[in-house]
Amino acid sequence: MYFILCGHPPFYGSTEKRILEKVVKGLYEFKDSEWEGISEDAKDLIRKLLEYDPEKRLSAEDALKHPWFSKTLGDGAIGNKNLAVKTLKNLENFRVIFQRIFVFLYSQGWKKITRSNLDFLGYIFLNKGR
Repeated sequence: MYFILCGHPPFYGSTEKRILEKVVKGLYEFKDSEWEGISEDAKDLIRKLLEYDPEKRLSAEDALKHPWFSKTLGDGAIGNKNLAVKTLKNLENFRVIFQRIFVFLYSQGWKKITRSNLDFLGYIFLNKGR
């Protein structure tokens, strides 16, 4: 969701090592230039989804009950056209990055995405490598 709203992942840095350090520590920020026009409700939802402690982190079900969804979607129609256009562009960027991730994994010997591979990725992202 962070990516969809601002156009890049929450954890980024100049090197892969720096990015992983931020992931492990749960360090991210809302840069003004990228988050201008994004509501405080959206930022609150993001904070709760990126909560470092898995026990305190919102579940997908609870996230859907967050006020941001009802205020943004209302009766099912997106009221903010600028947000809708930006979101669609960011989704396209996400698709491209997702493809690059799989190309990278393939180049590293992951010729087949197996349950074991997915469990490993889940462990890294959900437990932050602890």
